[in-house]
Amino acid sequence: MKRFQKDCIGDIVSIADLTLSPRGGKAAFVTHRPNLEKDGYDCFLHMMDTGTGETEQLTFTGRESGFCFADGGDALLFPGLREQKDRDRVQNGEELTVFYRLPLSGGEAREVFRLPLAVVKVRAMADGRLLLVVKHDLSRPDLTGLEGDALQKALADIRAERDYEVCDERPYRADGAGYINKTRTRLYVYDTASGALEAITEPHFAVTAFCVSQDGKSVCYAGESYTVAQTFDEGLYVYMAENGATHELCRPGLQVGNVAEAGGRVWYATSDTNFDTDIWSVPLTGGQPALELAVEEDLGFQNSGDACRGGGTAFAGSGEYLYFVKSDRRGAHLFRMATGGKPELLSDEAVWVNHFAVEPDGRVLCAGLPAFGMMEVFAVENGKSAVLTHINDGIMQKYDLVQPQYLPFTSRDGVDLDGWVMLPPEAEHGKVPVILLIHGGPRGQYQGTLSFDSQVMAAGGYAVIFCNPRGSSSRSRAFADINGRYGTIDYDDLMDFVDAALKAYPQLDSERMGVTGASYGGYMTNWIIGHTDRFKAGVAQCSISNWITMYGCSDIPWFVEKTQGGTPWNNYDALWRSSPLQYADRVKTPTLFLQYMADYRCPMDQAIQMYGALKALGVETRMVLFEGDSHVMITLGKPSHRVRRHTEMMDWFDRHLK
Repeated sequence: MKRFQKDCIGDIVSIADLTLSPRGGKAAFVTHRPNLEKDGYDCFLHMMDTGTGETEQLTFTGRESGFCFADGGDALLFPGLREQKDRDRVQNGEELTVFYRLPLSGGEAREVFRLPLAVVKVRAMADGRLLLVVKHDLSRPDLTGLEGDALQKALADIRAERDYEVCDERPYRADGAGYINKTRTRLYVYDTASGALEAITEPHFAVTAFCVSQDGKSVCYAGESYTVAQTFDEGLYVYMAENGATHELCRPGLQVGNVAEAGGRVWYATSDTNFDTDIWSVPLTGGQPALELAVEEDLGFQNSGDACRGGGTAFAGSGEYLYFVKSDRRGAHLFRMATGGKPELLSDEAVWVNHFAVEPDGRVLCAGLPAFGMMEVFAVENGKSAVLTHINDGIMQKYDLVQPQYLPFTSRDGVDLDGWVMLPPEAEHGKVPVILLIHGGPRGQYQGTLSFDSQVMAAGGYAVIFCNPRGSSSRSRAFADINGRYGTIDYDDLMDFVDAALKAYPQLDSERMGVTGASYGGYMTNWIIGHTDRFKAGVAQCSISNWITMYGCSDIPWFVEKTQGGTPWNNYDALWRSSPLQYADRVKTPTLFLQYMADYRCPMDQAIQMYGALKALGVETRMVLFEGDSHVMITLGKPSHRVRRHTEMMDWFDRHLK
């Protein structure tokens, strides 16, 4: 076996959109895999026997990333643009989605219909209807009925606007989606028998969450209509396909991130500006909402790693129960609950659940990470998890991977915390250099799961240490709340962990330590180098350096005001106190800045300011900007950029720590 190197990311296979067949016994899913040769990602549809786990790849073009079952489970229906002429039409300014039917009995996928819409998701409903999730651009001229010169002029006008971004709304851009001014997520219903297309939501309405009811006859969704600024004062609605009527169920008044239907009620999860989540339910006919669960930990898959690309359903109804994924200190687990009941844990610690699909008999199929390994599909039944697929077995047997060792420790003020240490083979022969890895968030979470970042570092001969300081997710709301205290107790926790690791593992060389992290981890890297000289090298990735200039530039409009305690005009001192840039004149640590130019979460100016300050102060520094990549470059960036990122990072550490 060989060590996992930076160019091995082409072997990473992720699983997304696990979906059960209406006929039972079969499930379909999408695999994602980096393609280094074409510098992109291949996506393929697969079919799985739910009893044996035997899988079959169904498509081979590498472009199929979404689907639903059709014809009662006899076929898959998926949107796309397989023909070059259709891709050219979209490039020319048209909106177009072509739908293909792939018979499961065998044969090629064939076009069945096309729509003048930018469809991003499709879901099956009852009676041959489809729910279409569409990206709608309010600034585009309506091309309906246009032909000849009139159509060509309208298309030319659309192309002419591509060089400009007009901003008159808030938010006007979103990380990973680019500039979103005047764009909305809209819902449509398409009748495959008659060809009738009906818009459920009006043009200015922004859908934030949706689901198809279990009987397929209604659509539940949440969102709000706005023309200037999104307020997240959202409503919850139900559309009845039988008569085309829409009814408001209630007004949660908060952002709604998940919607499901179970037991005659609509369940939904709300999130406030602290990212604290509550689960509610309301009768399908409308009425008074009931608080079902105030979630102390976190909903969804919170692992701060790079082993998963894509996702699927992590909040869904089946029969009388709501099923959902909730993270805690031990991992991400599957739960279910009925109205007025308590959450019931279904999965064990053998699997970190990413998303799932519930079979009629209550058995659940989960796509997720094993305790240490790459994504597979598991069966969860009677409190036990059993692996079904073996998609990544060959990869796991190919590389000599380093497993993290759990290291609990206690902070200086008596809080018990979780940490891990990875020792490279070189540690058997003497002291090794150390890299402190800090997760994003801060509401993220490390566990002992597989991380390719840390594997590349360990393969380079480094001990990798990481922990969950206060501010991390999956403990409690109080544990996660460090608003107004960035750079205080979280910094102390990280330094206490470094001391604990050095004491527990004498192989770690305290004179050769580096620090790195992305997002909040990049912020803490910038903070650390301004508050201690114990690290001989730093790599700040998509970092934050100045909360004053961060205000109004992040795609989370309220983030600075909420987390730092104010705005530049009403609490300047608080924002400046927690800005690493204030302490730049104390920095002696050679620091590399890695920044992604389409990062709208932690914009590029944040790295530029810190880099410029260190340059002016004579501190050894370097900055590398990656064209076109967003904040989530670590999992979704160009494969060549991901390799270059590792090259820059490891070269920097090698130069200063070896």
